Amino acid sequence: MNKATLKKITALEARPHRQAILRPGQPVETVIYKGDDAPSSAHFALLIDDEILAIATLVQDTFPLNGEKNAWRMRGVATYPHAQKRGYGSMLIQASIDYALAKGGKYIWCNARNAALVFYNRNGFTQHGEKFEIPGAGFHYMMYKKIA
Repeated sequence: MNKATLKKITALEARPHRQAILRPGQPVETVIYKGDDAPSSAHFALLIDDEILAIATLVQDTFPLNGEKNAWRMRGVATYPHAQKRGYGSMLIQASIDYALAKGGKYIWCNARNAALVFYNRNGFTQHGEKFEIPGAGFHYMMYKKIA
């Protein structure tokens, strides 16, 4: 197998993959996120042989636990089922942390699906609070990591 590479992509390029992996059968509007097109936002894709296998979006968003403005929220972190359990998601998290640190970020956080809790814990994230439901996307937990 060829080496995985990370590439910055646009929100427009990320959306079809978000929809296919996270919200199949739902309208594309469900995967258009607040902050997607902000100049500070970043969208990453992990590719092998020019095929996108995993994606992640990072938007600057206030850390809800303490009001820290220089915090970054991961959204739409997803790997196609046939490519899971190969470390691709962890590579995307590291790319997101590196990006946030370069911008002076202090925290990185997300709302993680129940099925992803172990993944985020393995990547150094802490769970906060009780589960909550996002309509059309299921139950989630707030997760965060102090990076600086």
